[in-house]
Amino acid sequence: MAIRVLIADPDPTLLASYEARLSQEGLEVRTVRNGLDCLDALHTFEPDVLVLEPEMPWGGGEGVLDVMHDVYELPLVPVFVITSHETFARLNLRQFPLVTHMQTKPVGPDELVRLIRHIANEPQPRVEDLRKSTASPAKNRRKVDVRVGWAVSVGNRLIGVRS
Repeated sequence: MAIRVLIADPDPTLLASYEARLSQEGLEVRTVRNGLDCLDALHTFEPDVLVLEPEMPWGGGEGVLDVMHDVYELPLVPVFVITSHETFARLNLRQFPLVTHMQTKPVGPDELVRLIRHIANEPQPRVEDLRKSTASPAKNRRKVDVRVGWAVSVGNRLIGVRS
């Protein structure tokens, strides 16, 4: 069975390059350019790995991670963050246990294929353990409508990497 990969990045040229190479390697790929479309694709496409750029419009990568942790209908999948040096430098590296790998851009398509296969073959923590470890306090959170018909709490947290 092919590895299902969701790539969320606002750069259409980069997305086309990644999609072409990953598809050649037999991976099933879906690409999105903003946070809202990423949440929708997580629900409908159900990827094995999410490749995420934190600097996206409409909720951004940080908002996507908040919603993944708080909305039980969304699958919990390993997240590979690819971002700029500036964004990487300001990230809190302990906030989100789903972020299993992080790398600064540029990441070539061949390297991305290798990393995705590695991530997809790693043992994953139990969903129950991830939900417990990511439970967030209700105070200091705000309601944000992310799609017609559902509203979720989204905090002002930064993306982190599980050490």
